[in-house]
Amino acid sequence: MIEAIHPETLVMPIPEAEFAFHLAITQAQTLRPLLSPRKNRLPYLDSLGLLGITGGNPDNPHLAIDNLARENLSVLLPNYVPSAKIKWLFIEEFDQGLPFYPTSNYNWLGVFDPLDETSDIKRGKYTQTSALLMADPDSSTPPVGMITSLVDHRMIIFSNGQKPLLFSYDEINNQLIPWRTWRKHHDDFICVATLSKRIPELESHTNIGRLPIEYTHTFGGFGLLEMVSGKIDAMIDPLVGQPWYEAILWGFMAEKLGFVVTDARGRKHNFREYLKRAYEQNGKNMPRIPLVITKYPHIHEIILNAINAR
Repeated sequence: MIEAIHPETLVMPIPEAEFAFHLAITQAQTLRPLLSPRKNRLPYLDSLGLLGITGGNPDNPHLAIDNLARENLSVLLPNYVPSAKIKWLFIEEFDQGLPFYPTSNYNWLGVFDPLDETSDIKRGKYTQTSALLMADPDSSTPPVGMITSLVDHRMIIFSNGQKPLLFSYDEINNQLIPWRTWRKHHDDFICVATLSKRIPELESHTNIGRLPIEYTHTFGGFGLLEMVSGKIDAMIDPLVGQPWYEAILWGFMAEKLGFVVTDARGRKHNFREYLKRAYEQNGKNMPRIPLVITKYPHIHEIILNAINAR
């Protein structure tokens, strides 16, 4: 029997980590009851008016539920600034084209995705997460942040150089239980997460299709949680690449989880430099960033060889 940990008794070493932790809990308490698997999820969300489109592009529109997710940040942030030295926080899909949230004159920069894979809600896919990553780009201080599943109880807290804290969070009883994980490699196939729209190009321009591949159609926080759980071996977007903020979130976190992270040619990324450049450019005119993330070096080599064989 594992003794439950109450969130209010969990001590975070620095204010930035405490802010990430409380944001993770708040997102879980607010959104998980709405998004967790249930037979009538879509009619339920429709009845609340949370699936209406409020902006964005046709491929990834903003929904009213995105606005609900962001409200948690506006409530929590004043309680942690200036004690949490957050200088700039980019919020994905911010309304009215405002791509960043200026907070204070300190040194931590961050990226916040309040509700990842929103578009999958209407497709009936249970892949939604919330994620935050913050780092000081001018120092070697380890980043802090969180990934919170909004469809089950998994949660990861990245806390200032400590080993990532893996919890199963019961929001009804407000309890955190250590998350027991397992890692295995599938001997007869490689389970690869990528966006479904990337698969035709991968199979026409690389030799990925010649590998014993089983695809999972996701890319982001849910994919990382599945990698930690042992259900996915790799998460890739090597040709088109991810928007800079997605790449920083998932790539930087994957490194801190001990995964292998490179571009399509096996070159390491400098996520601190990307974050600093994004701040200097207010998130504008940033190139897409190719990512190959794997749990094991030998799987990484196999995938890189398949990508570069042509």
